[in-house]
Amino acid sequence: METKKKQLGIIRHRADLRPFFWVLGVGSLQFCAFYFCDSVESAIYSALALFIPQALVGPISHNHAHYSMLKPKWMNKVLEVLMYLESGQMASKFRLHHNFGHHLHYTDPKKDTSTWVRSNGSSMNRLEYIFMYFVTYTYRTVQVGKSHPALLRQFYWQQFFATVVIGTLVYLNPLNALILYLIPMLLSWLVFINFTYDNHIDLHSKDDYEASMTNKNPLVNFLIFNNGYHLAHHIKQGLHWSELPEFHKSIEYRIPEHLRPVIVR
Repeated sequence: METKKKQLGIIRHRADLRPFFWVLGVGSLQFCAFYFCDSVESAIYSALALFIPQALVGPISHNHAHYSMLKPKWMNKVLEVLMYLESGQMASKFRLHHNFGHHLHYTDPKKDTSTWVRSNGSSMNRLEYIFMYFVTYTYRTVQVGKSHPALLRQFYWQQFFATVVIGTLVYLNPLNALILYLIPMLLSWLVFINFTYDNHIDLHSKDDYEASMTNKNPLVNFLIFNNGYHLAHHIKQGLHWSELPEFHKSIEYRIPEHLRPVIVR
């Protein structure tokens, strides 16, 4: 009964109304800019105006990869392609790399797909981490996918469909496609990777309550849809993002104070 109270129409959880309409709004503005911008200058100005809203789709896609927003599965797949066109992050690909590659092994640098630890045991710097994450992302996703063939096939089909969409946009208007889609997708994805660096850096503990950072800043968490509650998320990754603050309160006494810093050092 409690679960049904949280639902609203096709939305699985009422709290997802905000991110759902955020994704639709950003996608609509992005396409309108693509269609109506008739000069390089107007396309660049539009891309700059949309960049932060697009980057904020990254945390939404992350949350969706753990707890999908919509009831109909086919709608979720379409939504995931739309989020990919906005943030450069494909949810089905992210599920393999993040849910099964990172969450299951984040305390083991040798298995963690998002590892920040060098082979000699020292910590990567920020740029090194971003580079290694980016260039190994697809390879590690496919490696994890070998143990989850159904999800790997889903990723391949979604990527194929998304590539067809991007190819169509490039065919219709190459310059606008580059300025309003391809470049923002790449940069938004790099921004997301950048912020994941602070989640575990220098935390070599095997204890789940000492292996992740937490940021409780209300404004930050409003903007990034509670992704600041990273430790609580690791403890209970299937929990809806809107419920993380309350769950964090129930376990906060177990978290060392030095693991509650600002999000960027």
